Amino acid sequence: MEAFVVVLVVLIGVLLIIAITGADPKPHRIPVADSSARLTLEEVVWINRISALRILAPEMAIDLAARLQGDAWQVANASLCATLLELNREDKALALYSYLDAHHSREALAKMLYQLIDAGEAAKALELLKRTGDKRPSDPLLRIPLLLAEGDQDTANSELETFATTSNLSAQQWLGLARLQRQSGKEDAARHSLAQFWALQKTVPAEDIVGLEILARELASLGDLQQLL
Repeated sequence: MEAFVVVLVVLIGVLLIIAITGADPKPHRIPVADSSARLTLEEVVWINRISALRILAPEMAIDLAARLQGDAWQVANASLCATLLELNREDKALALYSYLDAHHSREALAKMLYQLIDAGEAAKALELLKRTGDKRPSDPLLRIPLLLAEGDQDTANSELETFATTSNLSAQQWLGLARLQRQSGKEDAARHSLAQFWALQKTVPAEDIVGLEILARELASLGDLQQLL
């Protein structure tokens, strides 16, 4: 009897070793910047494909993103809310938005608001914010246009002055600041901000500069045609 028990214990041990050593290892997951999401290398590849397809073939991007799961689904679809909005499918964009977790829903909302504000549709951005029931974002490039759309000129001007004195602005923040200053009638301040944007881009290859179209539009709006040329 004792021999049988010993053999049984040894057999169980062998089976456990086989099960452990023969099991497929868990795929390595890579943390996503500024997010709790972690993705496998395969998921990163798929998300990069979806990102590229957002412009070239948005319907295909939406279809592929729907097949993902977990964190990968959240990351992919956070960007596609803005894509649906651009396709004039606001109800579907908001339906998708409602399934995102807290972090990715904030990201999706910011992208949708940026898209509308960049298109000169701050009033629609304000309406979208009301539909979601969210508070105004903390980002000045979103808050200030929304305040202006609400008609709160005094608060918008106050926050604009504070934003203009912020140190270490990125190139894109200088560009956004310039647009807000120009819209508020502060043309000299807008020119200064555009100069700061350009100074930060001097070392960047021309084909890699982000925001050239906006820069050209702002220079034209300011009447600085010689600078534009």
